[in-house]
Amino acid sequence: MANENSSKLNVDSPNQDALSSENRNNQTGTPTMDIFTESKALVKLFISSEKKAIKDFSKAIGDGGFENRLGKLMVAIREKATDAADLKQFMRKTGLKAIDRQRLAEAEWFEINRNTDVVKATIKDSKKGFTSIGGIQNAIRRNEKLNQAKATDDSPKGEDKGEESPKGEDKGEETPKGVMFHELTVDQLVVLIERNFNQDEMLLLAKSLAAKVIVKKAA
Repeated sequence: MANENSSKLNVDSPNQDALSSENRNNQTGTPTMDIFTESKALVKLFISSEKKAIKDFSKAIGDGGFENRLGKLMVAIREKATDAADLKQFMRKTGLKAIDRQRLAEAEWFEINRNTDVVKATIKDSKKGFTSIGGIQNAIRRNEKLNQAKATDDSPKGEDKGEESPKGEDKGEETPKGVMFHELTVDQLVVLIERNFNQDEMLLLAKSLAAKVIVKKAA
C-alpha cells in the first residue's frame, strides 16, 4: 500500500516528487530528473515557441513574406502552364519539387483567397492565431459546419404548407353525394360526364344530345 502511494505524482509537493524520482533513477543507474521542474520548463518553452511561430507566420503571409511570394509564384506558373505535363516539367527544372506539394497548393490557395471576407474574418476572429495556411483552411471548414448545424437547429421543424392542393385538376364544381340526377346543375353534370366517359364517348353523347334538342325544337 505504501509503495502504491509513493509512486503517484504529487504536484503539491514538487520537492518530494523530485526526491522519489531521483531515488528510482538512482536504482536503475539513469540520470536523475526533477520531473516537476522539467514539466514547467517545457511548457514555458512550448508557449514561447508557439508565440514565435504565430508571429513568424503572420510575416510569412504578409507582403513580401515567404508564403506570400510562393503563392504569387504558383499563380503565375499556373497561368502560363499549357497543361499538367508542362507544369510538371517546369516544377522539375526549377527545383520547386523540393517544396512539399501540399504547401505549394496551400500557398496558391491563400494567394487566390486572401482578400475574401471569409479568410479575413477567420484570421481576425482567431483567439490564438495561426501557424500555417492549413490551419486557416481547417478553421474555415469548422466554422462552415457549425453554421450549417446552427441553421438546421434554427429552421422550423415543419413548414406551413397552407391548404393542400387537390390531387387532380380542378374541373369545376364537385358532384355532391346523395343527390338525384335531375337535381344536378349543368356544371355538376359536366364534371360527372368527364369523370365517367372518355373523349370518344363524350363526343357521341354530345351528338346524341344535340340531335334530340333539334328534334324537340322541330316538334
